[in-house]
Amino acid sequence: MLLLMAAALTASAPAGTPAVLRDGEGILYDGETFSAIPSRLDELFGYAPTDPPAAGTGTWTGSGPWGGNVRAIASLPGSGSVLSAGCGYSMAPDAGGVWRSTDGGQTWQETGLQGIQVNSVCNGGSALPNTFFASTRTGLYRSDDQGQTWGVVSGGMSSAYVLAAGVHWTDPDILIAGLSSGQGIRRSTDGGATWSSVGLNAGYLKGYGFCISHPDTMFIAMSGLSNPVYRSFDAGATWTAVGPSGSGWGILTSPGGSESTVIVTNDGGFYLSTNYGGSW
Repeated sequence: MLLLMAAALTASAPAGTPAVLRDGEGILYDGETFSAIPSRLDELFGYAPTDPPAAGTGTWTGSGPWGGNVRAIASLPGSGSVLSAGCGYSMAPDAGGVWRSTDGGQTWQETGLQGIQVNSVCNGGSALPNTFFASTRTGLYRSDDQGQTWGVVSGGMSSAYVLAAGVHWTDPDILIAGLSSGQGIRRSTDGGATWSSVGLNAGYLKGYGFCISHPDTMFIAMSGLSNPVYRSFDAGATWTAVGPSGSGWGILTSPGGSESTVIVTNDGGFYLSTNYGGSW
């Protein structure tokens, strides 16, 4: 039903208008990213930052950054102070960027990557701890100075609409990236210079995770498919659908060092596996 609705809406849209999907409950989705489109857009543009209340147990503060939706936050391995936040708003592609904090998120500063929709950020792993990657609507970007300055990764993802990316924990030549418009994922074994299909050529990449003790074991959350989680035992060369049915929205692997634990969110709620995705 979702695909039929997408085809109908796309066919009737004016030239140059992004495709819009509508699910059975009437919720609209961006056809490029499969992100929900807010129904009250006027509130987003009326944002005015104020001084947040003092932090405390059970209290959330409203400190920056501001650049549209905050889509992802990545930290420097072994440090709770250095953070990179990717921001973007799909209805305004020139709004967003990467913001950086060196005090655990209390204050934020702009980086060299601004004025662009950033869909996700991730760290380069144990082999490249000072490196961050940012997935944007105009390519995959890389920073080698803890997120301060950025340059596009030359190769097959230098101008692609990249939804998300993941890096092998110990081998930074192995990268996983998700493409827009339901094109699935691609894999690189040379640091992003070239990319190849791994047989998963549909759906939208929403999240990436791995087992730190066994980094060849990877997990991805996918939306727009019948399964929310796909698992690989060979560093992303092949993938198998696991998990409950539904569309995936996010994934967390090995929380708190619990190696075999995987948590996924889909359109039906939160699901937990304690055996590497074998059962949920």
